[in-house]
Amino acid sequence: MKRIAFSLLILLAGQSHAAAFQNGSFELGSFSGTPAFDTIGAGSSAITGWQVLGHSVDWINQSFWQSSNGRLSIDLNGAGFGGLAQTFDTIAGQRYTVNFDLAGNPDRQSVKSVAVNAGDFSQTFLFNSVGHSFGNMGWSKQSFSFTAQANQTTLSFVSPTNDGNTYWGAALDNVSVQVAPVPEPETYALMGLGLLGLIASRRRRIQN
Repeated sequence: MKRIAFSLLILLAGQSHAAAFQNGSFELGSFSGTPAFDTIGAGSSAITGWQVLGHSVDWINQSFWQSSNGRLSIDLNGAGFGGLAQTFDTIAGQRYTVNFDLAGNPDRQSVKSVAVNAGDFSQTFLFNSVGHSFGNMGWSKQSFSFTAQANQTTLSFVSPTNDGNTYWGAALDNVSVQVAPVPEPETYALMGLGLLGLIASRRRRIQN
């Protein structure tokens, strides 16, 4: 137990000096506010902590459509297929959990897609904007976990260019990254008891 506690202290100490993930709700940066959204081109870092990928994204004020958290959110397709990426410090081998809210530009009633990558994780998430509107975006909560492969990890959200939604992409807001919870020692003990019970049960069946 002392070794486990000491290892956890080292892990927490390392994390306290890490460059934390930031601006998951896109509230920080040089947003003009005129008109109700800014179209941000590839390579731009106008959105604090994030880099724009692909063609462009739209940085949207809540006066244009309903945000999920705060006043600003993202349409991953600006004047073309786009995306966002952020690189932050991690600990190789450590598990992390990413949460984000997903919707879609309702100007085109269709299924939106976004390819999400981080560490050893890669998956395409879908959102159907049919029946939704600017005042009722239908934000859905999404979550996944990844294992960091190095001392820095890049989290990216990219709009695939083959889904037909050139100007009406997936909407993104309220992104967060946390260290995945580690089971308590009591949990391991319960797992061990369950395994012993399973072994005993199998032995009884064999003997009978």
